[in-house]
Amino acid sequence: FYSGVPLPFPGATFGSDFTASQYQLNGAVYGVPSSIPGWTFTRASTGYAETSDGVLVPFASGAPRTTDKGLLVEEARTNVVLWNRDLTNAAWTKTNCTAAKDQTGPDGVANSASSLTATAGNATSLQAITLASSARFDTAYVKRITGSGVVEMTMDNGATWTAITIPAAWGRVSIPTQTLANPTVGFRIVTSGDAIAVDFVQNENGAFATSPIETTTASATRAADVAKITGYANTLAT
Repeated sequence: FYSGVPLPFPGATFGSDFTASQYQLNGAVYGVPSSIPGWTFTRASTGYAETSDGVLVPFASGAPRTTDKGLLVEEARTNVVLWNRDLTNAAWTKTNCTAAKDQTGPDGVANSASSLTATAGNATSLQAITLASSARFDTAYVKRITGSGVVEMTMDNGATWTAITIPAAWGRVSIPTQTLANPTVGFRIVTSGDAIAVDFVQNENGAFATSPIETTTASATRAADVAKITGYANTLAT
């Protein structure tokens, strides 16, 4: 795969210039993956992928997740955090903390993400999840609204708090993976009056992060991406 190189790329069986949305197979150039002979792609769910500017782009079920960063192909994962964009929901227990669904999310949609404001020191917003023991990885998109105090995340109900770096613009943060049952995930804002924006809170099976999976009333699974090019004799140049 080649990105940013004008196509056709000499000597390559297969090439791609994701910034120009061009693809090469055996010397011929195509504008969309679906027009490539022998190309098949499946994913039995919706999904998101980031652009190089950090904007999240939604993709319909079965659509290849191609941005200027490339083609995103991932294994299946399940996010067990409910209402992971709406922290005003009762699934989130707030203590000395006020939540509002009033933020434009990293997908650019107005009022799709939440804000958390500490009304006293060590304010928390937590969600308890019933789940058998497994390796978990915890992430969230966050940004600073006001203040400069410490903000922390947990997935073990505060037995371990990990300080996170809060950027001025949306950025994805994570805490170390843990193997545990019944995770309780969430945030602690140490300084009264500080406020942060939060979106796409994710606790997923595995020891590393994958792309965000949106949830509401139930956990959600993003199906695996399967991309194939078949029907020719040569080996792909990668």
